This record gives sequence, C-alpha cells and structure tokens, in this order.
Amino acid sequence: HGMSVLQIKDTALPNIANVLDRMATLGTQAASDAGEADIAKLSAEFDTLTDEIDREAAVAGLTAASTAFSVFVSATNGAIAGTMGGVETADLGITQTTFTTVAEAQTALTQVKAAVSTLGGVQNSVGTLQNRLQFAVSLSSSQVVNTQAAESRIRDANIAEESANMTRFNILSQAGVAALAQANQASSSVLGLLR
Repeated sequence: HGMSVLQIKDTALPNIANVLDRMATLGTQAASDAGEADIAKLSAEFDTLTDEIDREAAVAGLTAASTAFSVFVSATNGAIAGTMGGVETADLGITQTTFTTVAEAQTALTQVKAAVSTLGGVQNSVGTLQNRLQFAVSLSSSQVVNTQAAESRIRDANIAEESANMTRFNILSQAGVAALAQANQASSSVLGLLR
C-alpha cells in the first residue's frame, strides 16, 4: 500500500511540472510586452493553471506544507519514513496568479522558475522514499525465500535422519527375530534329542 501511495504522488509531480512549464511559457509571452488584450488572455490561462496545480496537489495528497510518510517494514528494522513538501501554488511560492502588466508577468515568471526548483525537491523526496521502500521490500522478499529454503533443508534432513533410524530399527528387529528363531530351533533340537 505504501508503494502505491508514493506512486500516486510520483505520477502527479510530472503533471504539475508540465503545468509549470506551460505557466512559464505564458509568463514569458506576457513579459515580452504583449498587448493588453493578449496579456488578459495569457493571465486568464495562467490563473486557470494555478487552480489545476492545486487540484492535482489535492488528488496526490500533497496539500500540506510538509506531508509525513511512514510505512512499517519489520519489527527489527522499524519503518521507512520521511516528509515531502506540499506542491500547492502557495507551497511553491506562486503568489502572482494573474497579471495585467509586463512587470506583474515578470514577477509571475520569476515565481514559476523558483517553483520548478521547489517541485524538484519534492520529487527528490518522493523518489528517495520510493527507492528506500523498494529496497526494503526486496530485502524482505529475499529473507522470506531464504527462510523457506532453510526450513525445507531442515525438514529434508529430518526426513533423511528418520529414514536412516527406521532402516536401522528394521535391521535390528529382523536380527532379533532371526536370533529368536535360531534360539527356538536350538531348543527344539535339544528336546528332540531328549525324546
């Protein structure tokens, strides 16, 4: 379950990166001294994309400034735990969500560029947790296989030992029966002589 949670977060992050890329394009176009009508259109799409970032952050469960993650691995090894930063527009430092002037568009563009770096840090945290969890799962799987193999070898050794014991007891039993038969035959011979 823990790996699935991380995969959901990991899938949302590249989508948000693509949205930030589009926002950077819009900010660049608006900052290049576009006309007022063009700035208004670019600003409207930019604002819509900030809502999309917040929506995807909510779907991925990355809405808090710091999201804790912990998965119990084993009694001896404890848990795989860490934190991931939030990726809502406020968490990413995007406060300029609309613009009506070139200066505001430049401010928005600067914030988007900084947001890309912040998003990279969150992606790093999620990837690190995924790797650690995958290593723990791999080790646990290996331990299960090796424990089962050892148990099988012990059972095989016990069966071999018991088979050897059974053969030994069969030989002793047959030797005992043969000795008893000889003893009985010897006493019959003595009785036959006495008659």
